[in-house]
Amino acid sequence: MGLDMYLQSKKQKKNSWDNLVYWRGFNALHSWFVQNVQNGMDDCKGYKVSKDALTTLVELLKQALATKDCGKFPTRCGFFFGSTDYDEEYWAKIECSFLTLENILNTFDFKNDKLIYTASW
Repeated sequence: MGLDMYLQSKKQKKNSWDNLVYWRGFNALHSWFVQNVQNGMDDCKGYKVSKDALTTLVELLKQALATKDCGKFPTRCGFFFGSTDYDEEYWAKIECSFLTLENILNTFDFKNDKLIYTASW
């Protein structure tokens, strides 16, 4: 058990989901999605991520990296939610997420496909 997080795409012309990103135990990022995409509902359901939301997220990750400001992505306690330390692993997850999500932002077809965030634990 643990906090498993997915960013998936659903192609309009396909009836299947493709996993774009998988995170494990990155509770700070999960908290951002809950507050900014899921309207505060932490219920293990899938939520559509708009281009505007992803743009905001990528910019916040970039700012956090540039300033080493962990306040932009505070950790969140939870059963099996992973570490709440602001350590090397935390910053590695921030950097990897920034690079991955920036690439998705620049290449994803928001007009024709759906981008969905979901998490379970």
